[in-house]
Amino acid sequence: MIGGFFAAQAQVQQQRAEEAIRLQSLETNLRNSAPIMDEARMTPIPIKPGTEITVQQAAAWAGLSEDTVRRRARADGLGHQPGGRGRMIISAPAWSAYVVDDREALAAIRLGDLDHPSVRPHLERRFEMGVRQ
Repeated sequence: MIGGFFAAQAQVQQQRAEEAIRLQSLETNLRNSAPIMDEARMTPIPIKPGTEITVQQAAAWAGLSEDTVRRRARADGLGHQPGGRGRMIISAPAWSAYVVDDREALAAIRLGDLDHPSVRPHLERRFEMGVRQ
């Protein structure tokens, strides 16, 4: 029984370490790369009520600077500024899918299909980002 506990704990620690490495690599790629959705980036992501986050929330969740988030969100159509001015809002599920490079989920979100199975984990992650129910 105790051996199983330690094995599970070691597995969780390994997953966290892999996630930290992946996020560090992603941050470097986001800062230095062209947008990952070139062919679809002209199509803005539809943002449904209850799924939007601020630039500050997106930056805090992904561990990136606000400038990087704004640049990526504009370049890839993940957010917009209502009326063309003011504060930018970002689609939380789209940002989550973008950060982990889940192109299938991003494609479904672009089509407005938040019920698609690949979108579900990203939709649930919005609460980690600070979206209120």
